[in-house]
Amino acid sequence: AQRDITPDQWYSESAQAEAQSRIFKMGVFGAVRSKPETPDPTTGRVPITMDVQESPFHTIRYGVGFGVDPTRYEGRLIGEYTDRDFVGGLRKFTFKGIAGWAFIPGVVGLGSGGQKSGPIAKFTAELEQPRVFHPELKLQTRIELERGLEPAYSFFGGRAKLGLIWQPTPHLAIYPSYNVEAYRLVEWVAGLGGSA
Repeated sequence: AQRDITPDQWYSESAQAEAQSRIFKMGVFGAVRSKPETPDPTTGRVPITMDVQESPFHTIRYGVGFGVDPTRYEGRLIGEYTDRDFVGGLRKFTFKGIAGWAFIPGVVGLGSGGQKSGPIAKFTAELEQPRVFHPELKLQTRIELERGLEPAYSFFGGRAKLGLIWQPTPHLAIYPSYNVEAYRLVEWVAGLGGSA
C-alpha cells in the first residue's frame, strides 16, 4: 500500500483504490475499505484510513458431492484446510482432498458388460511464500497426487509445480513456472477385445 500512497504525493482516488486492492490481496483480510479523512489545511495533506476485517488464519471446509451423467456416476468426500500464516511470515498453506468411488456403466466392446467401478482421489498441497527477494514477488509450490478411473483405463500419478509470481499491479500477474507430470496406466483397453 505504501507504494501507491506516499507522503507529499498528489491525492488520487485511483491510487487509494490500488492501495486498498493490495492490502486485500495479502489474503489475511476478509474485507478492506479505504476512506479519505478531513484534509489538514495547514499541511495540505489528506489522511487515508484503512478499515480492515481480519479473516480467520485457519479455515476448514468439507462436504459431500455426487456426479451423475450417462457415462459415469460418482460419489465424493471433499475437504480443504487453509493456514494463512503458516510458520509465520504470512505464508499460505492449503491442502485439498477429494476421495470417492466412481462407477462406469456398460460400454460396448468391454468385457463383463463393460461395467467398471473403483476408487478415485485427488490430493493437492500448495504453499505460497510472499515477498521473495522483492515485495511484488511471490513463490508458489504445488504437489498433486491423483487416482482416476475412465471408461478405457485407470491411472494414478501426480504433478509438481514451482513458480514465481510477479504482480506489478493488482490487475496484472506474470507467472513463469516449472512443471513436472507423471502418470501410470493401471488398466487399459486394447482395442475392442479385452484389457491389457
